[in-house]
Amino acid sequence: MSQQGYIDQILEPIVKPWIQSGADFVLEEDGDSGHGPGKSNIVKTWKENNKLEHYFNCSSSPDLSPIENCWLPPKQHVWKFPHWDDATTKELIYEG
Repeated sequence: MSQQGYIDQILEPIVKPWIQSGADFVLEEDGDSGHGPGKSNIVKTWKENNKLEHYFNCSSSPDLSPIENCWLPPKQHVWKFPHWDDATTKELIYEG
């Protein structure tokens, strides 16, 4: 997911309402480039402007990021086929 996609699909519609409600939380993220772990980028700016408390977890640790272990089987299934259009690729992912 791109940084703009992360803002548009996750931060604005899902996280921002929590911030605005005054909920007490800290967002845990892995080091995916879409999450804005670099020094200066649009996601980092968004987080600062919205006063979002967050931290980056160790994405390679299976104990701290159990979801990471779930991605390999569908990826291996999709790799068996050439990528056609978005709909076909999504169908292959669901099969995997």
